[in-house]
Order: sequence, then C-alpha cells, then structure tokens
Amino acid sequence: MIQITPLNINLHCVALLLCLVSLSQNANAAKVIVIESYHHGYQWDQEYYRAINDTLSPLHNVSYFEMDTKRLPKEQFAERADLAWKYIQSQAPQLVILADDNAVNLLHQRLNDSLIPVVYLGVNMNPREYHLNEHKRFTGVIERPLLRHSLLLIQRLLPQTVHRKILVLFDQGVTSDSAAEYISKQHSSILGDIEVNLVQLSQLADWQQQVLTAKEQGYNAIVVALYHTSEGCRKKFCGCGSAPKMDIRTYTGTEFRILGI
Repeated sequence: MIQITPLNINLHCVALLLCLVSLSQNANAAKVIVIESYHHGYQWDQEYYRAINDTLSPLHNVSYFEMDTKRLPKEQFAERADLAWKYIQSQAPQLVILADDNAVNLLHQRLNDSLIPVVYLGVNMNPREYHLNEHKRFTGVIERPLLRHSLLLIQRLLPQTVHRKILVLFDQGVTSDSAAEYISKQHSSILGDIEVNLVQLSQLADWQQQVLTAKEQGYNAIVVALYHTSEGCRKKFCGCGSAPKMDIRTYTGTEFRILGI
C-alpha cells in the first residue's frame, strides 16, 4: 500500500508570501479575508492558517470564513458561497485569499467582477478550467499529487508477472473528482502495460470491502489517494464529533500485504 501525499505546505507558503510581499511592505494595515473551502479543524487548513498569520499578523487585519464543504452536502455549497460573498462585501478587503477548489469555483467570477485582488492556493484542477488565466487580478499556486513519482516507484516494486494491476482508491469529494480526472488522463502514458483502476467510494464499509477483495481481484498494489469525506471516517478526519478510531491508511496497509510495504 502506498499513499499519495500533498506537497509540503512550505512550498505553498513560498509562493504565497511572494504574492503578499507588497502588503507586508505597506506601512498601512491592510484588510485580508481568507475564504476556506473547508474548516479550521481540518489539518490542511490549520497549516496554511499558521503560515498566513505568521506572515501578516499583527501588522495586517486577517479574517477567515469557513465554507465547510468537507462536512456539508453539495446541495449546501451554493448557499455557503453566497454567505462568503456577503461577508466579503461587508468587510471591503484589499485582498482575498481563496483556499482550495470549492472556494475558487464558487467565488472566482464574482471576485473578478469586483476587481478585488485574489491569491488562490491548494487548487487541484487546471486553473484554466476556472478561467483564472483570464482574470487579471488573480495569482496563486496549484496542488497536484506526485502521481508520476508514486506510480514509477510502484512499477519498480511490483513483481515481474504477466499482468500487473494497481488499485487507486478515492473518496467522492470534489477534490477527489478533480484528482481522479487528472490521474485518468495520465497513467496510461506512464505505466504502459500495467493496468490502473480508479475507484471512488463514499462509504467506509465499501472501502474496506475493496481492500479485502483486492488480492483475489488480482491487484498487486493499492494507492491510498483521498479518503477524508468517506462516511464512517468523516468525523474523525474532519475534526467534528467523535467516531471509532479508524485510520484508513493504517487499515489498508494492514489488510493488504501483497507488497509488504
């Protein structure tokens, strides 16, 4: 079992700080709003939250709005985006930071029309899908899994059998949709004759079933991609309430021992 991990937060911070340097050099305090696609309790949000605050506070006034889309159903995303937009309008910031795809997807057009400068981070989709390349006051960094490196490593570790198979597991979150689409376009040119199957699952029980039956289905390796929104582990990994102590990465590695990784 191999897990794909996101880029180190420090790499994002370097690019982000370059975008914010003009604010840091300004003698007057600026008002900055960070629109979180997710929520404060999510580890990813906590990491960039610390980086932004360490750089801009207390010289500048930084506030946050949580869209909470890791925990809320998709049907409520538009409503949360409207509330975020009302908050932006009420604060009249000099800069808005959009964190991750949902915030970018749901707010980029309104922000572009408003002429407020925008920095984005953690975007999985190609920015052209959101037309960010057409927005003159937008800049930022994207986040992509280290797919090529991970799959090439697996290729070297797999036994030299006639037909080799890799199972890539995702949850059914919006981030997974973007990453899975990207991977599906890439793997055939990277691995040649190795079969790669992508499966998106919404339930923890379905994830467990996939892992338990992977060997009999002929899989030589499992890649744990994204899992945070799967029902049954959502509470533990999203920091809301209590749930059985089930770490999907540990479970998958324990139950699937073909490679012994």
